Parts: sequence; structure tokens; C-alpha cells
Amino acid sequence: MTGIQSLPDNIRLWPQWLESLIVSPHLADLVDELQLPPGINRSNLTLASICGQKLPQVLEQGLSVLDDQQLMQLLDHPHLLFDLQQQAFEACSPYWDQLASGAVDQATPDGQAMGESRAVGIASNTDESPTINTGRIWSDRKFWPLLALAAGLLLAVGVWLNRPAPTPTGWGLAKIDSLSPALKDSTYLQRLAELAAQWNNKQPTTSENLLQRLREYRTGCQMLIEHPKPQLKPEDRQWLVTKCQKWAGDLDQLITKLESSQISFDDASQEALAIAGRMETVLRDKALELS
Repeated sequence: MTGIQSLPDNIRLWPQWLESLIVSPHLADLVDELQLPPGINRSNLTLASICGQKLPQVLEQGLSVLDDQQLMQLLDHPHLLFDLQQQAFEACSPYWDQLASGAVDQATPDGQAMGESRAVGIASNTDESPTINTGRIWSDRKFWPLLALAAGLLLAVGVWLNRPAPTPTGWGLAKIDSLSPALKDSTYLQRLAELAAQWNNKQPTTSENLLQRLREYRTGCQMLIEHPKPQLKPEDRQWLVTKCQKWAGDLDQLITKLESSQISFDDASQEALAIAGRMETVLRDKALELS
């Protein structure tokens, strides 16, 4: 897995995880997953405002120099990862070049790196016949403006076009509006854990019923992502959004497998129970941490 589902639970492992995606062809996929729907606005932070005086160190030494809040802000503003990718590339840092070299070495079965394949595909539309060189996606400057343009177009056109509009439901996390804005942060998270646990209130008996319930549960997860969450401090709000995006990805993956009959009803039921159980546990643990 290369998307949000592969996000480590330990935040101090996020720098290595993010760096591996920044130097790979999969960054656009991650940014796609982390985007909010149209009409939901994030704060106008920039890469410089998030990293502050540490930005030169990031370009020389990588993301491990950032603190937990800065890492969460980066994921909460995923489009800035493209800025970081471009600046790291232009800095010609041995650190980032070495990471990129390692990523390119992980080649496809025919020996050609995925990044090279994409770069060559773009170049082949010109009159010049491309020459395939190891590490081209990072070290050959002429492809980067094209790659950045292609990534931007993909994000602008395709991020939300193929996603079904959520349908209103009245259970689980979809009841988030019923929680008072005056709740303490720990109490708010405890109430969210109770809402997440409502998965156990009804056991579907058919694949169709399970799919419907999964879609409703997924809708509640999306509503929590989009909710302003005034009960939480900014850093805890960013933490929760990141967790919800991971859970939403897990649910999307399960829904896809069940729709395409890649998983049995019994196995899907167990997997859904496990996802809901993880959500409840993580929320209760965070509530305990803040109490």
C-alpha cells in the first residue's frame, strides 16, 4: 500500500513514510486521497509558514527535523507536498537525491522504474526520442515542469468527479452535529468513540445490507472530516482529520472489495468489525490522553 492506508500509527515514522512518497510516482495518489471536497476550505498555510526556519534543514536533511504539529499540518495541507517535492528537487541535496535513487532502484519486472515509465511516456509526445536512464525522474530537470503540470491537472479535474455524493444518515459519526460545541476535548472524543461503536448495534445479514451499512458508516466518517470540530485544539483537530482519512480509506477499500466480490460476506463482516473497533479504541485512547 502506498496511500493513506499505509500511514504509520507512530507519528515519528511519518517523515520516512512521507519522504518515500515524495520521491516516488505515488505522491499524486496520496494528495488525491487527502483532498477535501469542494467548498471545504483549509487555512491558507504555505510550506514556508509550516516549516518556518526549519525549511532549509528540511531541504538538506529531510522531514525528521519537523515536530509533530508541523508534520500534521503538512498532511492537513496535502497540496504543499508538491511544493516540497519541487523545492527538494531544485535544492539538489545529496539527502533527497539518495532517497530518489533508492526509489528508482525499486523497478518494475521489466527493469524499468515506474517513475521512468511515466517520464518517458510524457517525453515520447515530443519529436525527441527519449533515452531511458536510471534516476531520470529526479535527476533529469526537463521532465519536471511537465510532471508538475500533469499532477496539477489530475488534481483539478479528477479528484472528486468519481466519488459518490454522501447520503444523509442518522447513526454513528453522522450524528456529530448532535454533540455540543461546549464539550471538553476529552469528553468530545469519548462521545465520538461511542458514536463509532454504534456499528455494533446492528448486524447485517446479507452482502447488500452490509454494503449499505458500510456506505452509511463511511458517510459519517466523511462528515467528521469536514466538521469544524470547535471542541478541539488545532493540533488535535489535525490529528483527528488524519486518522479519519485513514479510516475512510480502509472503508473505501473494503466497500470496493465487497462490491466486486473479492471478499466473502463473512470476511467482510469481520473486517468491518475490526475497522470500527480500531476507530473506537483510538478515539478512547486519545480521550484518555487529553483527560
